[in-house]
Amino acid sequence: MAFSRIALLCQRFSRQQQQRQLHRPFTTKLDNTRFLYPNQSKLAQNLIAIFTRQPFSPEDPELLKLAPELNTKVVETVLNGFKRWGLAYLFFNWASKQEGYRNDMYAYNAMASILSRVRQNASLTALVGDVLNSRCLMSPGALGFFIRCLGNAGLVEEASSVFDRVREMGLCVPNAYTYNCLLEAISKSNSSSVELVEARLKEMRDCGFHFDKFTLTPVLQVYCNNGKSERALSVFNEILSRDWLDEHISTILVVSFCKWGQVDKAFELIEMLEERHIRLNYKTYCVLIHGFVKESRIDKAFQLFEKMRRMGMNADIALYDVLIGGLCKHKDLEMALSLYLEIKRSGIPPDRGILGKLICSFSEESELSRITKVIIGDIDTKCVMLLYKSLLEGFSRNDLVHEAYSFIRSLMGNHESDGVSEIVKLLKDQNKAILPDSDSLSIVIDCLVKANKVDMAMTLLHDIVQNGLIPSLMMYNNIIEGMCKEGRSEESLKLLGEMKDAGVEPSQFTLNCIYGCLAERCDFAGALDLLKKMRFYGFEPWIKHTTFLVKKLCENGKAVDACKYIDDVAGEGFLRHMVAYTAAIDGLIKNEGVDRGLELFRDTCANGHCPDVIAYHVLIKALCKAYRTTEADNLFNEMVSKGLKPSVATYNSMIDGWCKEGEIDRGLSCIVRMYEDEKNPDVITYTSLIHGLCASGRPSEAISRWNEMKGKDCYPNRITFMALIQGLCNCGWSSEALVYFREMEEKEMEPDSAVYLSLVSSFLSSENISAGFGIFREMVHKGRFPVSVDRNYLLAVDATSDVNYAYKFLSKLSNPPDYGWNFVIRGFSNSKNPEKSIRVYIQILRSGFSPDHMTYPFLLKSSSRLSNRKLDAYAKCGDVVSARLVFDEMTTRDVVSWSSMIDGYVKSGEYNEALEIFDQMMRMGSSKANEVTMVSVLCACAHLGALNQGKTVHRYILDVHLPLTVILQTSLIDMYAKCGSIGDAWGVFCGASVKETDALMWNAMIGGLASHGFIRESLQLFHKMKESKIDPDEITFLCLLAACSHGGLVKEAWHFFTSLKESGAEPKSEHYACMVDVLSRAGLVKDAHDFISEMPIKPTGSILGALQNGCINHGNLELAETVGKKLIELQPHNDGRYVGLANVYAINKQFGAARSMREAMEKKGVKKIAGHSIIDLNGTSHRFIAHDKSHFHSDKIYAVLQLIGTWMNLDVDEDDHCFCS
Repeated sequence: MAFSRIALLCQRFSRQQQQRQLHRPFTTKLDNTRFLYPNQSKLAQNLIAIFTRQPFSPEDPELLKLAPELNTKVVETVLNGFKRWGLAYLFFNWASKQEGYRNDMYAYNAMASILSRVRQNASLTALVGDVLNSRCLMSPGALGFFIRCLGNAGLVEEASSVFDRVREMGLCVPNAYTYNCLLEAISKSNSSSVELVEARLKEMRDCGFHFDKFTLTPVLQVYCNNGKSERALSVFNEILSRDWLDEHISTILVVSFCKWGQVDKAFELIEMLEERHIRLNYKTYCVLIHGFVKESRIDKAFQLFEKMRRMGMNADIALYDVLIGGLCKHKDLEMALSLYLEIKRSGIPPDRGILGKLICSFSEESELSRITKVIIGDIDTKCVMLLYKSLLEGFSRNDLVHEAYSFIRSLMGNHESDGVSEIVKLLKDQNKAILPDSDSLSIVIDCLVKANKVDMAMTLLHDIVQNGLIPSLMMYNNIIEGMCKEGRSEESLKLLGEMKDAGVEPSQFTLNCIYGCLAERCDFAGALDLLKKMRFYGFEPWIKHTTFLVKKLCENGKAVDACKYIDDVAGEGFLRHMVAYTAAIDGLIKNEGVDRGLELFRDTCANGHCPDVIAYHVLIKALCKAYRTTEADNLFNEMVSKGLKPSVATYNSMIDGWCKEGEIDRGLSCIVRMYEDEKNPDVITYTSLIHGLCASGRPSEAISRWNEMKGKDCYPNRITFMALIQGLCNCGWSSEALVYFREMEEKEMEPDSAVYLSLVSSFLSSENISAGFGIFREMVHKGRFPVSVDRNYLLAVDATSDVNYAYKFLSKLSNPPDYGWNFVIRGFSNSKNPEKSIRVYIQILRSGFSPDHMTYPFLLKSSSRLSNRKLDAYAKCGDVVSARLVFDEMTTRDVVSWSSMIDGYVKSGEYNEALEIFDQMMRMGSSKANEVTMVSVLCACAHLGALNQGKTVHRYILDVHLPLTVILQTSLIDMYAKCGSIGDAWGVFCGASVKETDALMWNAMIGGLASHGFIRESLQLFHKMKESKIDPDEITFLCLLAACSHGGLVKEAWHFFTSLKESGAEPKSEHYACMVDVLSRAGLVKDAHDFISEMPIKPTGSILGALQNGCINHGNLELAETVGKKLIELQPHNDGRYVGLANVYAINKQFGAARSMREAMEKKGVKKIAGHSIIDLNGTSHRFIAHDKSHFHSDKIYAVLQLIGTWMNLDVDEDDHCFCS
């Protein structure tokens, strides 16, 4: 039945398509093709009048009389006749309920169109249900329009559902138009899925429908909404190939490119549209310009702006605002001011937003002076205040405290310190200079206080009052806080009185600052007086200050006064805080004993105060230390009964107390209670238990607890190791103790002498004499000496301090001990004369000495040290060949041997060889690299640009836990910076604590940033260096001047050069060379030449070279020639000097003179050194020179280069251009 119905519909719709002249175009407005008879037209007007009339009643007799005459044409006409959607919806619902009337799809669409326009989604969703329930037949066009209405309201799911339900119910057979409407509805939602669109496209293909422009446009929109750039470009190319491209389609893709941050592609598309004479509208241009500015592509934004103007589109103030905002963000003051003047010339009044951006984006006084000159005629009072604020914030950021102070005082008519600011003069000339507001004054006062210039802040405050201004509470608070930090409580109290006279009421912060200062000074009486003021103003004292005062009194032995102070605080009407009582209880315990603290605790409880966990913990800890654990246990149970949960620290005190009193089982029961209380034992808990178990003669249980602790990822510390080792020794478990002793050494934890003595005593007790003396020797060797009790101890001391005396002492003994000679040999091996240990060894062999396993290591060490000396001497003299011969002949090499060889290669510039030696050292694994080794290896990596090897070295440093000293961190920063990984360099720098840095580390980071083009960042880092109290040195200023040279910052370079002189240091030739380079790069070659003439030193090659380069770059060839000749006189064997002058002649077309330079080089025997490049690939460095064919893959390399060249020369047909990436 359903199939026959669908067939009937298909037949009907096919017939309608054939008779197009009879087909009614679909619309929601009154349609002339749907003719209304005069009586129907009058009926429609009457219905509109009745529903518009107030009050309206559905039972109106006139309305009931008209109801039988309703038909769909009248209903559609009435709906379109209402001006308010509510009346239309009321009428539609009324009409739908009338007997004998049934809506057709045109009536439903008329209502849907009205609801869609006003976004009444709830009513629109209800209408969907009515349509489906009515089972109304509809044409594909009517269904399409209904779906579009739903899409316009964002009801994508409802649109898709209606489409499917209508098709399933046989109410309509959708055609291509219907599908297009559905796709358009889906594209209206930004959250529409790509899968949904592609599923509908597949349905269209399966039905045999062809895609047209209106099919692909919404598909393009969905792909763009979902960021599917490749698919979007594919659809766009399809539209382009079929010549369907229009303004709307172009706008979709070009705006999407902008949103995706692909500004260049967007601009290419715009230019392509221009070639096709497709013109975007004004709104699209504005959206694009805004997007370009957001992506920081000001250049493209202005190119688009110029296109607009050429097309006759006049920009409005909003567009100017966006452009000027972008220029201000990029600190392009010249262009921003130029655009501002253009606004004025065009007759558009600039708004405060633009003025605000200009003022707030710049903070240098010179910049703001220029801005003020341009905008002076347009600014109002608010803009003047913005100007003040921006300038003062700039002063504050750059720590220009005196400048901020002078500026604000000049505004108030005080010119004692410095001249009047240019900005102030400009404002006064235009009668726009006004007194600063509270915000500006607060900035200056805050700046002064932070710079510890409280007195200047006070002077400014008095100026404010004298000028008839009322200082704000924040100003008073800042100054009072500054005074209190300096301990000036009397002055802060005086200022508090001035506040009252000025009519400014203090805040809680004001009074508590002073209260904290009085507490710091332990001013008992002053604090009480201030509490009275607090009570007057209704403020509460901060408990931290009260507690601090109580603690200070207790520390000074005035615990009784501390208790009295707490009572006095309560006497002033403030609540007693348990925190302050806890501090007093702790003070009483320390000064007068546990009982006095316990007494105060009981009194506090009796007065209705509820002690907290901390108060109980203080008492329990004190009782356990006093071996009164039973009392502590009673207090512990009282605490639990009150619903308080003990902390892990409290449990630890209880366990320690029971263990010290020998009640180990009660201590173990505390562990059970901890678990029940969901508290996890920490390393202190286990240390107390292990000590207690060993003291109770239960070593096996102690080891079990040890293993339990490690199993719970609670790792033992030095104290835990020593407790276990000494405990096991006391139990006679010396062998087991030695195992944990060795584990402790592996973890690089240093045991104290008591542990050594425990082991020695335990081994001797078990008659293991050799092991006992072995531990003793270790103790002597590591300097863990016990108290001096016998001759052997004195001998050991002499062997490690005065070796010659120890040797003489042993020589006088008739039968000296063997280990005594070992001590002497060891001592000489560590001395400045290691060869003496070998002489002593030969001598004592003749006397019958029997060497043992402790003798030979020190002899080998002496031999190694002698070889190391020879190796180091050759390396330092630059003779790496001889150094390598010594190195290769060494039978044993220690870290000194490896480090010396590596350092020798590095200082000789043979960096690859240095890395090869390091790789060999790592492969052999006999020596662990130290800081000296790593610094040399990192230097080699830096010179080679071997980033991967540098990172490997960094990982090695972290893996072997080498201490990251300042020198090592500096080397890492330098390596990363020179290898091009400035982010990794910054990571190392940020990982260092400021307190552990020095000038060298800051220099490396500043220089690295500058060399990578981060000029402003390097200068900002220098200011941070000064804030961190790190004094800059000569290298710092050299890095800063180099940064200025890279960034073309002439003014800043002069500032740094002057600062170097003012610091007391004499500029060196390198500083002068940098300064000449700055001037020359900026085109100020005459200034650079004059600067060289006035230098107190003779110009070096680098100084003149910088000048010559500047002359060549800026076309001053006459001076370049003069400087070039001087350079050849100064450095006659430097090939670069001849080449430089030859280039000058060549540029000047003096080719004969250029050739003469080549001839001069040949006569003097000067050879041009070939330039080379190094490429680091998979950890291996490859070196190339021009036309080099020595590389083992040179044939393949040149083949690839030829292929690339061929590709680059290919001609591309314009018609084959593809926008797919």
